Amino acid sequence: MKKQKSIYQLSREQAGLTRRAAADRLGFVSEGRIEKIEGGKSQIDPAEVLAMEDAYKDSVLVNRHCTHQCPIGMKTVPVLRKRTPAEIVLEVLFLSDTLNGLQTGLIAGGYDPQWPAEREAVFSQAAEVLTALGRCGGEIRLLLREEEQEHEKN
Repeated sequence: MKKQKSIYQLSREQAGLTRRAAADRLGFVSEGRIEKIEGGKSQIDPAEVLAMEDAYKDSVLVNRHCTHQCPIGMKTVPVLRKRTPAEIVLEVLFLSDTLNGLQTGLIAGGYDPQWPAEREAVFSQAAEVLTALGRCGGEIRLLLREEEQEHEKN
């Protein structure tokens, strides 16, 4: 049975690079090291992931690493998706409207020393909205990085 390709191998192949060409482009990572990383025989260093993202022009490689392989990232980093600017803007507007709807409860919950029962629900919902807004911010940064990479090609 053939083993599934790693995110690093898929990214390199998507860039149209052999391991030798990737090693040449990376400079400090050997062809043998790339093979070990791609085959899961060796842990990848964060500096290597960052370099591969730049060398392979793969704007989501670091996010995929953090959200699927790094124990800390899997708990704390939101999975970014490639979406159109219009999709992101619509979600941001919806989330902003939702947050505006929570405004009275947040103000009351923030100043009431008695910790009203509703505060927990309002704060919990606000935390979810803010987390989603943070993910949208990451997706906007992703779009900007892709534009920057496109300009570098031209």
